[in-house]
Amino acid sequence: MRDETYFPPLRERDDINDIRERLSYVGEIVRDYALAELRRQSAASLSVVTSESPSDKIYAIDSTVEETLLSTLESELEPAISFALICEGINDELPLPFPRHYHAADCSARLIIDPIDGTRPIMYNKRSAWWLAGLAPNRGDETRLSDIDVAVQVEIPTTRALYAD
Repeated sequence: MRDETYFPPLRERDDINDIRERLSYVGEIVRDYALAELRRQSAASLSVVTSESPSDKIYAIDSTVEETLLSTLESELEPAISFALICEGINDELPLPFPRHYHAADCSARLIIDPIDGTRPIMYNKRSAWWLAGLAPNRGDETRLSDIDVAVQVEIPTTRALYAD
């Protein structure tokens, strides 16, 4: 059973559209970076397993976007809202606070990201993948997907998406 502590919905914030736009921009930066890596590297190098988490295998293509994702979140989203990041491959155990000097419990939101949903098809340049993000009021460990007030989905297309077969 969830506790009855009130967590104000993020959607009631005056700056929610700014936050949504910032989150979309982060997704676009990750998309552009992933596309550049698809053009630069071979499928063989992008499909190397770099690590395994309790939830999934982490491939080279996943690892390549991590640094870009973290620095873009810091420069683009952190000025608008404090958040604790939960992201596959980056921090499977503890939420990562932004700003970094905060404790995760003190952040006003939790940000759940799958940097590349559909890794296997995109690393072989076969089918689009998606950058997915959801922002919810920070309820600590009680935060659930159903708490998400802002969600963003950005397509990561194949390198030949503008062509027809």
